[in-house]
Amino acid sequence: MTTTVGIDLVTAVVRYLASQPSVVEWLGSSAGSPWIFADELHVDPSTQADKAAVVVRQHGGWTTPNVHNSAQFPRLHVELYALDKMDCHGTWTFVDHFLHRPEGDDQMWSSLRTIGCARLMEPQVERVRDSQLWRLWCQYGVVIG
Repeated sequence: MTTTVGIDLVTAVVRYLASQPSVVEWLGSSAGSPWIFADELHVDPSTQADKAAVVVRQHGGWTTPNVHNSAQFPRLHVELYALDKMDCHGTWTFVDHFLHRPEGDDQMWSSLRTIGCARLMEPQVERVRDSQLWRLWCQYGVVIG
């Protein structure tokens, strides 16, 4: 989905989180790039102990479209993968700190202007089938304008 400012939500979130040192320090990296991916996991997080990987994707909308202006209301789906359940929770704490803004202040995610972002659910944690990895996932309602 292309937003009104020319950058898609997923790319903006990946860039925004990658610019936050307190998020990046929890993540593994390859060739100097933190493990923050758009749409699907591209690494095996079990290769770096005590580190996590983040996957971000858009998952529909969270409310009906606005008929009065160009505001958009996409649902953001965030997943974290790690060998240790506590690494998932620790990483999520920092990711959530930068995404969850229920007070609705304006914030730039890369070149995308967001008006607000609220966590829509409590994080869910589960063991990845046929794997040693844990997966934590959560969804956010984003307001773009």
